Amino acid sequence: MSTPTKTETDGPVEVSIVTADGPEMISTGGGAIKITAGGTRINTYENEAEKSWNDWAPEFVGDFLALDLPALLEIGVRLYSGDVERYDTVEYLLEGHRSYFVFEPVGDETVRVAFQTREQIDSSLDVPYPTPKSSRGYVVNAEELCKSLLQCAQEFQQKASEFGVAKGGFSNQISEVESMLKTA
Repeated sequence: MSTPTKTETDGPVEVSIVTADGPEMISTGGGAIKITAGGTRINTYENEAEKSWNDWAPEFVGDFLALDLPALLEIGVRLYSGDVERYDTVEYLLEGHRSYFVFEPVGDETVRVAFQTREQIDSSLDVPYPTPKSSRGYVVNAEELCKSLLQCAQEFQQKASEFGVAKGGFSNQISEVESMLKTA
């Protein structure tokens, strides 16, 4: 019988979201996500301060939380439950973007979370590169990641309910994750 290995983390993990208001929330489930480890934002681009971001804040990535959050929550559950083998990676391409998160179990209770980008199909559209540290990733606790994703899912679903666009299937997914974490 193997002894569980403890892998040092880069600090507590926190997932946070911003949601769109009004029509954008109703039509697209809009919003964006940020993941931090030890207070350091994982989704960080090179030379952020020197770029013009127009109305977009690079601290948060993505546009379609209604699609991204259920998928990320499912990944969080798989990582927490041990359904992903050590050193196997799971990539999640943010809906409608060239940016993606990479998740990789590196210990019995820890996961590497990285942020990367793909080249844009249309070369006239510049895709900013993540910092080297963001591309390599940060090590976080799998249970903390799952719980933080769950908290964001609950927050998003509450906001969606206020606008009358909450999806029942997502509510069921949230309830299942809540039950799983309570019994663990």
